[in-house]
Amino acid sequence: MQPYPPRDNTRINRILADVADLLHQPYTLAEYDATITLDARFERSVRRWVTAVLGEIASRRRWWWTENLTPPASLAEGQDLVDLVGDLAKVIAVFAPTRARKVPLAHVAELRSSANSVREPNAAAICTHYALEGGRRLHLWPAPSGALDLQVLYTRPMDLEILPADWERIVVDGVIGRYGRHYDRDALTQDAASFELRFEAALMRAASDSWDVERVSRWDPLADSTAATPGSSTDTAVTHTIPASLEGIGSACIYVLEVVP
Repeated sequence: MQPYPPRDNTRINRILADVADLLHQPYTLAEYDATITLDARFERSVRRWVTAVLGEIASRRRWWWTENLTPPASLAEGQDLVDLVGDLAKVIAVFAPTRARKVPLAHVAELRSSANSVREPNAAAICTHYALEGGRRLHLWPAPSGALDLQVLYTRPMDLEILPADWERIVVDGVIGRYGRHYDRDALTQDAASFELRFEAALMRAASDSWDVERVSRWDPLADSTAATPGSSTDTAVTHTIPASLEGIGSACIYVLEVVP
């Protein structure tokens, strides 16, 4: 399995220096502490261009380095609401403890209401469906009839610091090709359009050469031997309760599950 790249807080300084070089902007770069001095207006522009390029990269597909799993958590009987907190972009899959099917929130409400109206059980050992409310709150169906292992596969927001090292040059190509060449009023950069072509070609190669096969284990159900412990910021369920489960299993606690990038 491809390891996650470590966060690199100095990447923005190297990109600033590379773009300044390519656009013939004066700057100073300290060799050891990687601090950079640029014209303030130019630096603001480059940082804005980098943000735009990262947004374009993120729009092409779901990249493996933005994916992560929450710590294993244990839900108690009746806890069929989970509030997600942390740096989260999108929920990809929910394992409770096997992978649950995503359905509209209205469908979960209908299942709860139907079970209540005919006095059918609304709890089971495995949650088969989930719905998202506001992108952060999970509604599980049926409610857990006992302790339940829960994990969520999610994507983190695209961040320059978490990119793999070989993507640094791709970002530079995107910055120059998409935006920087328009700053080069004196046309000092040779063949500026080639940067945009390289950026597009690199994104196409990266999209086809994914790590899906090597990372398939991330999609497997949790093993039976998984040690599940509460993974919230307080390690306890909060005290607020609402009647999510209607009758039979009782009201459900909102359990705060923390995502850890």
